[in-house]
Amino acid sequence: MLPWPVSPYFWGVVQESQSLPALPPAAVTRLLWEYDEAVRADPPFRILAAKIAEHGDIDAIRWLLATHGADRLAAWLRSARVVSLDERAAAFWCLLTGVRRDEIRISPAWMR
Repeated sequence: MLPWPVSPYFWGVVQESQSLPALPPAAVTRLLWEYDEAVRADPPFRILAAKIAEHGDIDAIRWLLATHGADRLAAWLRSARVVSLDERAAAFWCLLTGVRRDEIRISPAWMR
């Protein structure tokens, strides 16, 4: 249970994600177009999290939450040196994972 109230939309994302496959679906692998086939078949978590956080659609977000969980995403957000998210995306992922905005560092706009 999360320590704050969230919208029903959030719960829809989490609950619907429980029966998704362990392998990355097409919604995820299309985000990895610049990597070779071996990386696309079994991408490292840091690459998955970064790509989905910035460019993922609802299916990719559901898959990421179902396979890796909000706690692992929160740990990634806190530990990433510079997260290449804009303010809006950072606020979304903070809400989704329970991370305070001041706990993560995002890159300035000129670096994105």
